[in-house]
Amino acid sequence: MFDGLLYINIPRLSHNGMENPRTTIKFLASQAKSIHLYKGLRSKILKCNANIYFNKQCLTKNLTPKYATIKVPKTSKAAQSTQSKVTRIRIKDEIKFLYKKKINSTNNFTKHT
Repeated sequence: MFDGLLYINIPRLSHNGMENPRTTIKFLASQAKSIHLYKGLRSKILKCNANIYFNKQCLTKNLTPKYATIKVPKTSKAAQSTQSKVTRIRIKDEIKFLYKKKINSTNNFTKHT
């Protein structure tokens, strides 16, 4: 028989940002939409944070991710410097885009809470 309660597993974050084991919490069925919206927006923000961190690490360690490789013929010194500048600009643009995406997701998150 349906008792009007919804059971959802939600990870809880500890003080250092790591997830503790999942715990089951009882919610009313009417709260399900807002809970799923919260979980979706929260995971979107966390993915943006991870991607921003990855791109910043690529910049500091002079690594080129596969999405930033642009084929330029390496026949001259100018072509080689262009290649390195283009990949750095591509990574920096990606970081800017991810920050805008994170701010937009955060605004949606605060709007719905």
